[in-house]
Amino acid sequence: VATRDVPGTAAGNLGAVAPYGWDYGVVNRLANNDYFVNATAAAGSPVNVTLNWLSRRSMVGEDFTTIGDNGLANLDLEVWLVVAGVFTTKVAVSATLYNNTEHLSFLAPQEGLYGIRVDYVGDAYRFDGNTSEIYGIAWEFTPVPEPTAVGAVGVVLLPVLRRRSRSERMRHRIV
Repeated sequence: VATRDVPGTAAGNLGAVAPYGWDYGVVNRLANNDYFVNATAAAGSPVNVTLNWLSRRSMVGEDFTTIGDNGLANLDLEVWLVVAGVFTTKVAVSATLYNNTEHLSFLAPQEGLYGIRVDYVGDAYRFDGNTSEIYGIAWEFTPVPEPTAVGAVGVVLLPVLRRRSRSERMRHRIV
């Protein structure tokens, strides 16, 4: 089951999320939002995370012919190794100044729990009083497969039934 938008638009620790999903969130300036992936990722498995937000623009005039750039937030995207519910080791970062998209695609360096951090490190430029930024984020982690009932107890071998050839049937009749 995927996470489909974390409830509310709270900032800070956004809690546990499924190994794949998306969120429409808000992060405060000079703060971060953390997502805890609630499944163990397999070592060497693909990890993909994409973050996007808009620059702040205004359109004025009767026919909206005057466009003003009011600000562009500088958001960074990070993936961390999580131990005992704490972000411990940064394993990947996408950080650009004049951009509104950050993307990470890599292989998990080790089996473990991971977290995603959206970090509002400042502004590329800001001409209005906004102190938060709205963003969209999507992620996909490949979890370690859970054992199935068959895998946990071993494979049960069933005899394979096949139709005997005519010569085999004849041999069995002659005793």
